[in-house]
Amino acid sequence: MSELEIGEKIGKVEARLLYAYIDRELNEQSRQEVEEILRLDQEALRFVIEAKKFNTLTRMALDAELNTPEAHAAQAPLNDQLMAYQRKSDSRKLYPQMGIVNHPYFAIAATLVLLFVGYQIGSLSLDFKVQQQLIAMETEKNNSLRAIDGERNRVLEYIPSGQTEKWQSENGYIRAELMPIRTLRTENNRYCREYKEVLMQNEKSEVRHVLSCRVDKEAWKTKLILFNGEITTM
Repeated sequence: MSELEIGEKIGKVEARLLYAYIDRELNEQSRQEVEEILRLDQEALRFVIEAKKFNTLTRMALDAELNTPEAHAAQAPLNDQLMAYQRKSDSRKLYPQMGIVNHPYFAIAATLVLLFVGYQIGSLSLDFKVQQQLIAMETEKNNSLRAIDGERNRVLEYIPSGQTEKWQSENGYIRAELMPIRTLRTENNRYCREYKEVLMQNEKSEVRHVLSCRVDKEAWKTKLILFNGEITTM
């Protein structure tokens, strides 16, 4: 299921309709229309049967995943990757705050001051402006990433499977397409959704298929990255 592109058809039925049908998110009329098509469309029917089997297996795995040593061991590499990514992200956020002293331009300007005092003053002024621009750009990026976190939570909470939501940051720095693919309700009031996310930034895009879960009213948390596409130039 995760490899299907947005807008693709399975048999004669749009994938988004089958996702919503499998998750029981269609109204009565739409559900009956899909079932009429399934009676005649063997390819779409096979997909629905396999999807429901896969949902059952995934739900069973999720119910047991947190209660076995094997599950913890399997989850550990993902947690390590997420923590490493977070540390890398945090270090990038802190870099602009280190000031112009640690900027490579400063070392060059400090050397030139011995020969060209006037030029050095101009260089420091220019470097300061460049540094301020870098700080402003990094701030905009961080604000955009925080905003998309909120949009992602809204989509996971309210948008039916198969429906695509497009989003763009106020400054246009980041654009995203979010599409829930399937919904799983497991034991202990756990509610999980698989979704496809396309992030576009600086003429590059990244495609991810992710399984996120929440318990009761807790925040959504990433449980499994099913596919993380290569960053490619658009």
